[in-house]
Amino acid sequence: MPRSIRNTLIVGGGIGGLTLGIALARQGVEVDLVELREKVSALGVGIIQNANALRVLRGLGLLEPVHAAGFQMDERRFCDAVGNTVVGANALRTLDPKVPAINNIPRPALHKILTDAALAAGVRLRMNDTVAQAADHGDAVEEIGRAHV
Repeated sequence: MPRSIRNTLIVGGGIGGLTLGIALARQGVEVDLVELREKVSALGVGIIQNANALRVLRGLGLLEPVHAAGFQMDERRFCDAVGNTVVGANALRTLDPKVPAINNIPRPALHKILTDAALAAGVRLRMNDTVAQAADHGDAVEEIGRAHV
């Protein structure tokens, strides 16, 4: 019989790590999240969120904040160097007929929304930190070495 998860350590404070941390913490799991960088931030300009990402964010109650911070569309256009449309395609509203198919959001805005939600859910962020060594015990993994950078 599998043992229930009481606490977990997530390595990496990007989109995936923060999202997992939120989901687990809201289920009552104690979550420590380690991030190599010394402050919460996101690199890059923007990210396109299709229905699969929006479905997860809606499940976490974060669809409204990401929509407010981004802009939505139902069509994709690929243009040449001077702005002429080469190909256009409509995207289907597979999440919900009332929800646009695609959300475009600056990465720093998405990262702030996820970080705020993780902290509100009780995730403990350990910045400027990483796991140096871990021991596998079969049904559990133990952090036995930390590396502060």
